[in-house]
Amino acid sequence: MGYEITADADNFWRAGRQWHTTPVVVDIAEFTDDQWELLEADPAITIVDLDPDDPRQPAGLGPVEVDAAQYEALQERVRVLDKHNEQLVEENVRLTRELEELRATIAGRADAAEAAPAAAEAAPAAVHHPTREERIQGAIATALEADGPELRTKTGRPVLSRVREISGLDDVSSAERDAAWAATTA
Repeated sequence: MGYEITADADNFWRAGRQWHTTPVVVDIAEFTDDQWELLEADPAITIVDLDPDDPRQPAGLGPVEVDAAQYEALQERVRVLDKHNEQLVEENVRLTRELEELRATIAGRADAAEAAPAAAEAAPAAVHHPTREERIQGAIATALEADGPELRTKTGRPVLSRVREISGLDDVSSAERDAAWAATTA
């Protein structure tokens, strides 16, 4: 059976695939049970069953004959690719966090140099480690500057997944995002 899947925002990753606001027709056979459960449980994903007569129905739907060895080989390949994808996501989060820290350090040094040029010349600027609030505010500012309306809520705030991605903080709450948004746009 075919399904039409749409994400609330473009470039949204779930179940090892990237989703967009443009609907994509998929066959359920493309996913493991765990992946399908993730998609069904995610509030940012909309899944619509396609009518069997819908012309968008993927061709060749139905059971595929594979022997046990082929099935195991395919499952192992999926596990390897899922693990590789997880590693890439972790590396992306680490690099994004490092980039934001470097940007904050650069911004801190520029502010210090403007405020006290003589002191900046006499001693090296201290490394500024941004607080959680500063990281979230920085992510809000970056998203507002770099992202289009498709990555914003109806009220204009950056979507929570984007704030988490930019800040490198996987547990940013909507309340924290909203407070940072209010402080950034005030």
